[in-house]
Amino acid sequence: MKYSGSGSGNQLQDVKSSVDQISTPYTFRTQTVGGFIYYGVAAVGSVTSGSVWRVFRETESDGTILYADGDANFDNIWDNRTSLTYS
Repeated sequence: MKYSGSGSGNQLQDVKSSVDQISTPYTFRTQTVGGFIYYGVAAVGSVTSGSVWRVFRETESDGTILYADGDANFDNIWDNRTSLTYS
């Protein structure tokens, strides 16, 4: 899933809003690396090496948001965020 934006942050707010609607308590991580802001969402208590994370990234220059594996599934590893394939 691809969100293309003008950098206004509206698309990121939409993604965060969808996370807020989930009833299970989740933890939220962010890290900026090389022009990208990486975001991770997983159930509270999840290890960063587990395949239980929804990972997506925002391009700092234009605000485009892309998901790891091209979907919003909770099946990625946060520790691998910079080497995942985004679309």
